[in-house]
Amino acid sequence: MLHTINSQTSPRVGILIIALMVALSPPSTRILHAEIIIDFEELSFFSGTSGNSDGEPGGSYYNGDNGTGEANSNGWTTRGATFANTYSPDFGGYWSGWAYSNVVNRLTPFVDNQYASFPGGGSDGSGGIDVGGNYAVAYTGSELGMSDAMVRFGQAMRVHSIDIANTTWVALYARDNNPPFYPNRDNFTDGDFLRLKIQGLDGNDSVVGEMVTSLVDFGGVGTSDNFILDDWLSINLDSLGTVSGLRFVIDSNLTSTYFGVTYIDPPAYVAIDNLRLTAIPEPSSLLGCGGLFVLFGWYRSRRRDKQQTTGRASPKRGLTLWRQVAFVGFWSLPERVRPPFSERL
Repeated sequence: MLHTINSQTSPRVGILIIALMVALSPPSTRILHAEIIIDFEELSFFSGTSGNSDGEPGGSYYNGDNGTGEANSNGWTTRGATFANTYSPDFGGYWSGWAYSNVVNRLTPFVDNQYASFPGGGSDGSGGIDVGGNYAVAYTGSELGMSDAMVRFGQAMRVHSIDIANTTWVALYARDNNPPFYPNRDNFTDGDFLRLKIQGLDGNDSVVGEMVTSLVDFGGVGTSDNFILDDWLSINLDSLGTVSGLRFVIDSNLTSTYFGVTYIDPPAYVAIDNLRLTAIPEPSSLLGCGGLFVLFGWYRSRRRDKQQTTGRASPKRGLTLWRQVAFVGFWSLPERVRPPFSERL
């Protein structure tokens, strides 16, 4: 016996189907437009203290030293993102990649204060300073063009923006020219620069986009236009597109070469905070929703054919219901798989 869908049950069926589509769709699809902010505030395990000098309060940091006294390259994770880090107890403790910190010290130069942001704390997300707040510090390694400071997301992401700042060591190195640790290296003078390259990476760590910004720029003649980044700066990263990770590279024209390897003379550090991004579902995660569309379309087509044959229901009602479901499902898809609005008219 053929059961028809009358005017009272049809809306209920539509609501049921839409609810099933939402419930069975992958979680990554349902939270597609939820922005993630990596602000490092959930991190609470620290390796030691630093920066308590020159009347500054200093603070705590984590540089990969997990308390075992052993070398490791485990990195650390916050809000689903993994920050690369390599730590060795040699030479009193050596690290590269990423550390996190809440150190406040704008006055002390040199390596003892390598974990301090020059603004004097973290970023509050609106151009101000969060004194005592957490932030991350990258030491990229000094070899020109190379970097250990990578961030991997574990899935496709659209990165929107990030707050960056100089560390105190970098800013004082540029401002005071030739700090005692580097008596034989070049001073910053006209034409010199220190730049940060933020590179978007695909799943194979290949570069798919790059954003370049100045940390220090002495490009003009004289000192009147010398630039040293001395506060938190928000950078738009939308142009990087969809990425699976980021690499941070420090570049400078002030270099020295030893045994055929070129190194950057200034300290290769940068501080970051408030990395904003949005998760993008993998193509496979859309198959569940697509399968429901196909199944429902087949079901409606089959039922409509039978109803037209028997004359017991209006095909227009079924088509209206199908349009309702298609509309909801279409707008639940990621923007990258929809055509531009002008092509949908």
